[in-house]
Amino acid sequence: MPIETSTPTLPPSTPDAAPAPARSRRLRPASFWWLPAAVAFALLRLPSFLEPHWYTDEAGYASTGREILSGKLPYSEIWNNKPPLHLVTAGAVVKLFGSSETALHLVTFLTGAVALAAMAYMGRRLLGTWKAATALLAAAVLLGFPFVDAELMIPESVLIAPVAWAAAIIVVRLHQRRIDGWLWAALAGVLAALALGYQQTAIADVGAFGLILLVHPAARRRHILAYVAAVVGVTAAWVVPLLVLVRPGTLWFALAGFYVTPDYNYSTSPGAHGLPLAILLVAVVAAAVGGAVLARRRGVSHPGWMFAVWAVATLCVPAAAQQPFPHFLAPAVIPCALTLAAVLPSRRPSWRPIAAIRANRAGLLTAVPLAASLVAAGLLARSAGLDWIPAAASLGSNGYRNLETYYPGAWQAATGGHSWSEWEAEFDLRAPADTATAEWLLAHGFRGARAVVWSSDAWPYLLADLPVLLPTAPIYNNEVLLGSNGEVTNRVRALRPAIILAESDDLANYPEIEALLKSDYREVFSSTVDHVMLRDDLSVPTD
Repeated sequence: MPIETSTPTLPPSTPDAAPAPARSRRLRPASFWWLPAAVAFALLRLPSFLEPHWYTDEAGYASTGREILSGKLPYSEIWNNKPPLHLVTAGAVVKLFGSSETALHLVTFLTGAVALAAMAYMGRRLLGTWKAATALLAAAVLLGFPFVDAELMIPESVLIAPVAWAAAIIVVRLHQRRIDGWLWAALAGVLAALALGYQQTAIADVGAFGLILLVHPAARRRHILAYVAAVVGVTAAWVVPLLVLVRPGTLWFALAGFYVTPDYNYSTSPGAHGLPLAILLVAVVAAAVGGAVLARRRGVSHPGWMFAVWAVATLCVPAAAQQPFPHFLAPAVIPCALTLAAVLPSRRPSWRPIAAIRANRAGLLTAVPLAASLVAAGLLARSAGLDWIPAAASLGSNGYRNLETYYPGAWQAATGGHSWSEWEAEFDLRAPADTATAEWLLAHGFRGARAVVWSSDAWPYLLADLPVLLPTAPIYNNEVLLGSNGEVTNRVRALRPAIILAESDDLANYPEIEALLKSDYREVFSSTVDHVMLRDDLSVPTD
C-alpha cells in the first residue's frame, strides 16, 4: 500500500525570515569570543597544581588559619598580619584536604576565573566584543603565568574575585544608567568589604569605587550611602568582636602597625622614599581625583575614566610599599587591561581625525590628568618587579627562578624526566628537605607532636601535622613579637617541645637557640638544610 505523502505548506516569506539562519550562523562563533582567554588561562595554570611546597607565606597563612579553626584566638593566641577572612579560608583548605598545594591552588584558579568572568561581563557590555576579547586575553595571560604569583594562596590572588565583581556592578550600572533602587550599590559594598577581609590593601579598591559613586552623574546619594554602609557594616562584623576579644593595640599592630616597622620595611628601595614618595603619591591621587571630577563636569560618557581611576588606585599599593613583592601587582592586572583596551582604536577608525578630536574634546581633557596619574603610578609600582623573569625581578630578589623551571620543569617532573626532589630544589632548597623531614616524622610516629620549627619556612607544621606552639609560625615573626634578645628561646625552653626542627640558614640568622639545642636536644635526622632535634629524655618510637 503506497504511503501517502504531503508537501508541507510553507509560511509566507517575510523580509526578515530568510536572513535569520545566516545571522545565527554568524553569531554562533562570535558568542565564544571569551574562549581563547579561558583556554590560555587554564593551560598556563596547569603547572600550579603540581607546584612543590615552597612559598612560605602560604604555609604561614594556612597554619595560622588551621589554629584559628581549632579554637585559638587570632592575633592573641596565634598571630599573623592578615585579616581573618584570608587566614580562615587558607586554614579551611588544609583542614579539609590536608597540606595539598593542589587544593590551595585550585582555590586561586577559581578566584582568578571568577575575576576574569567579571572582566568579561564589563568588557562585553561597555567596550564591545573586540576590545573586550583583547583585554580579557591580556589579563588571562598575565594572571595565568606566575609573573605576579597569582597562582599562590596569598591574599591578592583571592581578593581579585570580589573586587572585580564589585567593580562590574558599579561600572556597568552607572554607565547604563540602571540606577533603580540601592541594593546593587549595597551588594557592591559587601563584595568590596569581603576583599578588605582578605587584605588591608583592598582599601585602595574600596576608595576608588567610592570616588566613582561620588562623582558619577548617574549616581545618587542613596547609592553612595548604601555602598559605604555595606562596607562599614561587613567590616565591623569582624573588627568589633576582635576589638572586644583582643586589645585594640594588639589588633592595630597586626593589621596596620606591623607594616611600618623596620622588620617589614627591610629593603633598600630603588625609588623615592619618605617625604618625596608621599608627595608623589599625593600628586598621583590628586590627578586621578581631578580627572574623575572633570569627567563629571564635562559629561564624559565613556567608561574608560572609571577603569583608569580603579587602575590608579591598585597601582598606588605597590607604589606606596616600594617592596620587591610581585603579588602586589595582581589586583592591578584587570583594571589596567580594561583601561588600555578602552583607549584602543576601533577596528574601523575614523578617517576624519580632526573631527573625531573635536567631538571627543571633553574626553581628551579628562584623559590628560588620568593618563598622567596612571603613568606615574605605574612607574612607582615597578619596585614590585615580576617573578619568574630574572631580568624583571626587583632588587635582585627571586632572580634564580625562570620559566624553564616552571613549565618544562613541571613536565619533566610529571613524566619522570628528572626526580621530583630535583624539581623541588629548583624552587627552594628547603622544599625537598621539608618533604623528606615530614616523611620521616610521620613514619616515626611524630604526627601532632609538640614541636617548634626554627625556620622561616612554616611548611613543616602542615606537612607533618604539627601544632604551632609559638605565637606565630615563621621564626622571624616570633623575633618581632617576642624580642630578639633571647626571648624566643626562653619561650621555647618553657614550652619544652619534643621536637625542634632547625633549618641551617635560620640557625645562622637566629643563633640564640643553639645553647638550648646543645644542652637538652640531640639530632636524630637531617635532610640537607633541615635538622630534627629530639629532646634528650625522649626516644624515637619504634614499630
